Amino acid sequence: MKSLNLSFNIVLNFIYRYPLFLMILFVSAILIYGLNLILSVKNREIKLKLEETTKDITSVWQAVTSAHAETMQSYFMHYVMNPKTLKILKRANSKDEREQNLARAELFKHLWYDYKYLRDHQIVRQFHFHLPNNRSFLRFHAPTSYGDDLTPYRPTVVLTNKLKKPHLGFETGRVITGYRYVYPIIDKEGNHLGSVEISRPFEILRKALKNIYQKKEFLLIIREEDVLPKLLPEYFKYYIPAQFAKGWVLEDPLGELPDSPQPMEEEYQKVLNAQGENREFLKMLEDSSDGSIVVSYDGKHYIITAIKLRELDKNKPSAILLAITRSEEIDLINEIFKRNSVIFTLLILALSIISYLYTKQTFKIRQKQEELDAITSSMGSGLIVIDKRGIIKFVNEPTLRILGYKKNELIGSVAHYKIHVHESTLEDCPLFKAISMGRHYGSDEVFRKKDGTSVDVHVVSRPLFIHGDHIGAVIVFTDITDRKRMEKELYTLSITDALTTLYNRRFQLEMLKNAKNKADRYGEPFSLLMIDIDNFKSINDNYGHEMGDVVLKKLAEIFLNNIRATDVASRWGGEEFLILLPNTNLDNALLIAERIRRQVEALKIDNLSKITVSIGVTAYNGNENINELISRADMALYEAKTSGKNTVRFLKA
Repeated sequence: MKSLNLSFNIVLNFIYRYPLFLMILFVSAILIYGLNLILSVKNREIKLKLEETTKDITSVWQAVTSAHAETMQSYFMHYVMNPKTLKILKRANSKDEREQNLARAELFKHLWYDYKYLRDHQIVRQFHFHLPNNRSFLRFHAPTSYGDDLTPYRPTVVLTNKLKKPHLGFETGRVITGYRYVYPIIDKEGNHLGSVEISRPFEILRKALKNIYQKKEFLLIIREEDVLPKLLPEYFKYYIPAQFAKGWVLEDPLGELPDSPQPMEEEYQKVLNAQGENREFLKMLEDSSDGSIVVSYDGKHYIITAIKLRELDKNKPSAILLAITRSEEIDLINEIFKRNSVIFTLLILALSIISYLYTKQTFKIRQKQEELDAITSSMGSGLIVIDKRGIIKFVNEPTLRILGYKKNELIGSVAHYKIHVHESTLEDCPLFKAISMGRHYGSDEVFRKKDGTSVDVHVVSRPLFIHGDHIGAVIVFTDITDRKRMEKELYTLSITDALTTLYNRRFQLEMLKNAKNKADRYGEPFSLLMIDIDNFKSINDNYGHEMGDVVLKKLAEIFLNNIRATDVASRWGGEEFLILLPNTNLDNALLIAERIRRQVEALKIDNLSKITVSIGVTAYNGNENINELISRADMALYEAKTSGKNTVRFLKA
């Protein structure tokens, strides 16, 4: 006991003798802890920003490639799966070499102008036909290179011919690299005639990304060991080593090929070239998963994202889509970190001096500090502090900027009635319930601005406690208008045809299923119009594909002008359209079809001869599947075609 008392007295004497030393020691510990905490917050915000960037670009890339896959499918059906092409390919499978050569020349002549148009407009990069034994039959981009066995180099071709199913995705090749869409070619008799690859240049995918991300630049790099061993010797010259990444190459960076990507902005090129010794950047390239990093160059911050592209037979990525953008948000995060560090340091020093001089005021200072920390810890987006009754006590500048109010117009008002938009009363509002009960809350909401317009926001509410007493809540909200708009744009892109703006085939199939379900449950009738443009190929051949596109768009306008808002018009494929007429019997459907036929017949476009359509009409019989219904509409269309065209025919179940 005496020993314990002695030790206690020694400690007290030390405190009394060296208070300044203890204060410095205490302040140093608090500063180290606080600055580390601020640093961890900064690092966490940067990490979340990078994860959000990676997820965002990955989702958009998947949406873009999926949309382009539907376009390639339509080109395949239009250019390859037509009687003349199939007839030529049947001859191409002859064992007679002379017959094969004649078939190759005829196929080249048959599709050359279509391919040239698509290539010159950077719609496709190549048509490449393969025989069932995986030998190259005709490369439209290199017609003199044929007959080589693709089995060791092109797994998508091998699997497509073997399984007779399409394979889509990135793949290197013997001539050029591309995002490839490989389809099996099977005629109506079930004969496997080989396969065809329709590839898109990276440039058109890059342009689609640039339309969405105007401030980002995109670059495709390819793993050297995956592409160079495959190449035919004369094409080695198009693959140049990347300055910033050993073992990776760029395809045609000098722009010798017509569909090569445009050069990156000089600023971004300098940033990339400076990463050759950046271990974090090089590690990201070799990682198997997508990711983003922050790099600094010339006093600025940039985000580089790597989206990994794998070939069918490779475990590791064979190519990487690099996205680079200047990030003012990262600049801001670092600036806030520096500012908060200085403010925190000055604040701690000031509070320590006050604590040293006015020890009796410790409790009040601590109370003020806790209140200040509760407010400042959530700074970043819009911030509102309210009490348990929902009355606004504090707002920050971003809140005023986003909502358009002045501070005195918000302080003292009830937040629910002032800015929150929904039909619930104050007592039933989920956000107010969480605040009044001291619970956390997070959700997407809609806030009302001063001018009466609405803004989509993501809201996070955190209860505010002082010494255990619940006094209100801190609400942090972020404007998500751009995110909502992008989600809407991506959804619209996924369900519509890019040329005509009508719905696409996939969306129409969903609408047909819904109509069938309603018919089966409630007995609502519905009908289909299958429409095909008469002699459309001659329009393309005589006037060009651009005029063909004009005709498709004009007819789409006629369809929309002659149907109700509840009807669904879609581009079914090529020059074929399918219109769903809910709650419409066969007689009324025939009236609509005839009205459309007459208006198309009366259509005048420049110096084109008369444009006509053939229409097949049918109605759901209540006891069939969707495929049977579509098939009957197609049969009715066939009868209209064989009856002289420019007519309407119907078939009953």
